[in-house]
Amino acid sequence: MSNKQKVHEPLFHISKRASMPWYYSWLIRLGSILAALIVSGVVTMLLTHQNPISVYATMVEGAFGTSRRVWNLLQSLAILLCVALALTPAFKMRFWNIGGEGQVLVGGLATAACVGEDTGIFKALGLKVSVTGNGNVPEAMSAGKMDIAYASFRTTLNAVKNKVPLFIAAENHTGGAEYFVVAKNIDNPQDLLGKRISMGANAETENLNWAEWSADLNIPRDTKYYENFSMSDSDSYFAFKLGKLDGYGACDPWGSMAEYEDTGKILVRQNTDREIDGHGTCCKICMNYNFAKAHPKLAERILLAHAISVEYMYLHPYKAAEIFAKNYNVPLEVGLMTLWKKLNEEGRTITWKLNREYVYNQMKTMRRLGVRNDINQLNIDDYIDLSYFNNSGAKDFDKFIEEEVNPIFPLGMSYEEWRAKAVEVDNIIEKTGV
Repeated sequence: MSNKQKVHEPLFHISKRASMPWYYSWLIRLGSILAALIVSGVVTMLLTHQNPISVYATMVEGAFGTSRRVWNLLQSLAILLCVALALTPAFKMRFWNIGGEGQVLVGGLATAACVGEDTGIFKALGLKVSVTGNGNVPEAMSAGKMDIAYASFRTTLNAVKNKVPLFIAAENHTGGAEYFVVAKNIDNPQDLLGKRISMGANAETENLNWAEWSADLNIPRDTKYYENFSMSDSDSYFAFKLGKLDGYGACDPWGSMAEYEDTGKILVRQNTDREIDGHGTCCKICMNYNFAKAHPKLAERILLAHAISVEYMYLHPYKAAEIFAKNYNVPLEVGLMTLWKKLNEEGRTITWKLNREYVYNQMKTMRRLGVRNDINQLNIDDYIDLSYFNNSGAKDFDKFIEEEVNPIFPLGMSYEEWRAKAVEVDNIIEKTGV
């Protein structure tokens, strides 16, 4: 054979075994799963500095910890299986769309995100946005699976501490977000001693609200004086409703749900005007650095969509409450109560304007109370980049409030006044008895 006809043999040959014992094939499968767990654990430890065993335990607890979580898992599984089935013909034909300009994955079931999606604001700006209630923002951001997220300030700080490539791109909520709900028979805060509460694990050093609430209520901060549990906001509410808890801390709508159903009362709320350190902060819009650098105009457009969605909430509060209630699966009245608090009663706490002083005050309060000492020393300015928002074309928030909101919904309106005005503005014809 001449040199021109020489055939280069591949270094490796892959061939399918004709047959093998059934137990051998199962050993291969189990070995593959074990290897995947080990590799994933190593990667998780290297990227997040978290104990992979704890991560896996959290995943199992999140999927199977309660009957409600199992049901949610089965719902998601059914949807994913349907999607996979729908995609199969396209993949078989070697024809599919892997995405491009205008496609954004948003994490966090925030009101503004729901409004942007359900009103068509995202679509009108040429954005194909997928909104997911994914609570694993840091992991998703690190893996490049999420472009933008509505995340709590604590989640944001955790993420940047663990070198997740995200930055704060805009404001979402400046405070008043969480409530301490107690049973109706709790008249004196001291009555909570020995009772069952849900404030999360290591509440003494990790929960800023609990540190402030316990001081304000003159009750022990150390959770050894209570039966303390760690649950999600919704699970805490349902446990409370069933009489399994005497108090819990949660974001709305779960505080307003207790008021609406008359199962409990709000004892105290997250401070919106701290006497010592001033106003604090709640939730931020975080963006993946890699996404923003690769698609700067797209990043600007999604931030503009956020601002317009917030505008819609202020100018069309009844319709926004309908969207909120639908996405959170709560009664409309709860949606209205929630938005009244955020848009009026607590101040203009839903916003796109990021006030650095509020952020500094939050960090200062955390240091003063010894909350999250692992993250309260971070230089938060290193993780704030407002350049994309400043180039988005969004309105000035203060001017918007002064010129367009205050004449219609001035601060200080009672819930009844605000609700009646919302009905009028949105031309709502309510059914009798609603």
